[in-house]
Amino acid sequence: GKKIIFNLGGLKYLNSKSIGYIADIFSNVEDNKGKMYICNCDEGVKDVLELVGITTIIPTVATEAEAMTAINA
Repeated sequence: GKKIIFNLGGLKYLNSKSIGYIADIFSNVEDNKGKMYICNCDEGVKDVLELVGITTIIPTVATEAEAMTAINA
């Protein structure tokens, strides 16, 4: 399966369409036995992802290094 890391560093805003795309990509990756992580979220972006429940289905870590370690475990 594919391994994808979404590094959201520098991103200050996510609209509903972009959240939907992230969820669709995760669904596709998961269906094909892959792994996906989100990292480097601005506090506002992280709050939005938590609010819509994305962080309960897609692992979210603080740094890209943490994501690399986790995705290769």
